[in-house]
Amino acid sequence: MKALLFTPIASPFLEQPYKELATMDPAIDVVPVFYSNRTHRPTWGKLTWEGHQLSGSFRERIKQINQLWDKIDPDLVILSQYICKECWFARAKARKKNIPYYMAFLEPLAPSGWVKTGFKRLIFKNFASKAAGLGVMGKRANQEYGDMFKGKIINTPYSFDLNEMLSFDDSLRPKDKLVFLYSGRLVDFRDPLGTVRAFAELHRRHPGKVELIISGTGELEDAVQKLIQAEKIGTSVRWMNDFKNWNDIRNLYRYAHVLLSLGKHSTWNLTISEAMAGGMGVIATCTTEAANTLILDDVNGYLVHHGDKDATVAAMEKFLMEKNLIQGHREISRKIVKTLDCVTVSHKLHRLLV
Repeated sequence: MKALLFTPIASPFLEQPYKELATMDPAIDVVPVFYSNRTHRPTWGKLTWEGHQLSGSFRERIKQINQLWDKIDPDLVILSQYICKECWFARAKARKKNIPYYMAFLEPLAPSGWVKTGFKRLIFKNFASKAAGLGVMGKRANQEYGDMFKGKIINTPYSFDLNEMLSFDDSLRPKDKLVFLYSGRLVDFRDPLGTVRAFAELHRRHPGKVELIISGTGELEDAVQKLIQAEKIGTSVRWMNDFKNWNDIRNLYRYAHVLLSLGKHSTWNLTISEAMAGGMGVIATCTTEAANTLILDDVNGYLVHHGDKDATVAAMEKFLMEKNLIQGHREISRKIVKTLDCVTVSHKLHRLLV
């Protein structure tokens, strides 16, 4: 069974589940088609996911899709997005040829005004009206898309091989201080400034006992640097951005005790599952979809409202003052996150497509 997969870029957290699917069922041959002009992030390093990169004008891209379609002669089509001209064309071609099309790794709708959200819902309903099934990411996505689509829906979150991270221990984590981690782009919706402010407050209460690792770059980098200077916490903040590839990035989680994911919103956020697999504590906003799906408040982490610095600092203090708390959360988190291993997700993909 041959499938054409239309996805923006060769992201590693999609590559691994699809490659695992091919290993599990060699009869399924998924051929990726990358339609975005954006290259993958440099920190991901060289990826090995071979596919077909579309290029040129939209007319030229259509010609390339037609040529590839004739060559592959697919039995089904998998689409990653519904607001994309190339996906609309592939959908129309699949329907014309009476080939089933699926949508997989659908993130929940990003927060926006009711007019924009209503418009997105209308587009989705039209796009998915004849879909054979959906693979969605998280509880909110299940509810949102379930209200609009009455066919097969299976939870297929971003995933990767967890085995190495599940073996991480405390050997490289300091014994004399608690290390917090911010990992991700330094952009507004992730609110790195709010993270620094919360850490600065904790640092004032417990000087010398806490440290913050920041890993990321972006438009707010200068603002973050200035805030660190203004809060006079520079000696307690460490930057880590020197990575060879995506696998190397995950070594971050060997050096910190607690992840801080305090963004305004996120339609998933892979750092949550990475931290859980790495044996870390987690403090995250309840509008971070991965946390909302995987974290049980005060059981294997803490969920806070965005901008609630008092609640955030209180959660940070709990990890600092209760020495065995991380270990207790770790055992539960690792049991939960194993349900997101790429082997498990590939089985879910198989159920969706076969």
